[in-house]
Amino acid sequence: MSGSYLDLSQQNLMIVDDNRHMRALLCSIFRALNIKKLKEVSDGETALIEVESFEPTLIVTD
Repeated sequence: MSGSYLDLSQQNLMIVDDNRHMRALLCSIFRALNIKKLKEVSDGETALIEVESFEPTLIVTD
């Protein structure tokens, strides 16, 4: 698969973690993978509210 890559730029990613340092680390990693639409939240309750408007294609949680 030389020369091909996975384009993640149009994905909506939500990161749910109560540890702000972990959220920052994960955001850095996913931005390096060219994911531009990121939403960070610190708890599940907030995630459930935000998921309605943000419509994530992937949720990373602890």
